[in-house]
Amino acid sequence: MAQSYIRAAHWYREAADGGHAAAQNNLGLLCEYGKGVEASDADALQWYYAAALQGNARAQSNLAYFYAHGRGLPQSTIDAQVWYERAAAQGDETAIKALKRLIQDS
Repeated sequence: MAQSYIRAAHWYREAADGGHAAAQNNLGLLCEYGKGVEASDADALQWYYAAALQGNARAQSNLAYFYAHGRGLPQSTIDAQVWYERAAAQGDETAIKALKRLIQDS
């Protein structure tokens, strides 16, 4: 079967609407990069936040990145650190590295 971001977005949305945290994060990624859907930081944030609240470490790290860089919301080092710490506590390597950089740059 050929790769189809449009079909992936459809099925991720079905699962995300049902509260599936990994699907919410993945749909956020598609929204962030405009794969199969129109690129939208606001939509990406909505899905990352929903998944992050459920404890999804990847979504927490993605949300932290948006805070750290002020994408779609006001930049906040404090909020970025909070979300990176939550993801890092679960062993998310991306968050661990980003948290170290964030602390060093502060």
